[in-house]
Amino acid sequence: MLKFRLTKRLAQVLKRVHVEDELWDVCCDHGYLGLAALSLTTVPKVYFVDQVTHLIQALPRHERGQYICAPGEEVKQEVKGTLVIIGVGDYTITTILRSLLNRGLLRARRIILGPHKNPERIENLDLRDYVLSEKITVDEKGRERKLYIFDKVQVV
Repeated sequence: MLKFRLTKRLAQVLKRVHVEDELWDVCCDHGYLGLAALSLTTVPKVYFVDQVTHLIQALPRHERGQYICAPGEEVKQEVKGTLVIIGVGDYTITTILRSLLNRGLLRARRIILGPHKNPERIENLDLRDYVLSEKITVDEKGRERKLYIFDKVQVV
């Protein structure tokens, strides 16, 4: 049972998470998305990643959770399943993605991005083996928020 309510945007993100795979909630802030995934889905593992120590320390602990206090671009392991980066600007999002790509760590089946600024830069990102499969606009507190879903291209 959740002790908080997901925003419209986070609810839309949660609907698009591959629940059979791990979830990476990068720049997780208060961890609402990851906590909801642990409570409401069968996600086998949630990685909560944020560089703000007190945010990571304040998250409730769960046996399927892993807690990483570091900037997203400094993640040291392969990122698989669904990668979510929302609530930060386009520069932070692209810095994290480029770092993971350049180090060969980005192995996610799906990437969900929700920039606070410059959404057009995210829409036109070149993510090598990923294609923009869905674009969503969510009205949240009188503001239009964009969500971009990229899926890994399947090589046959």
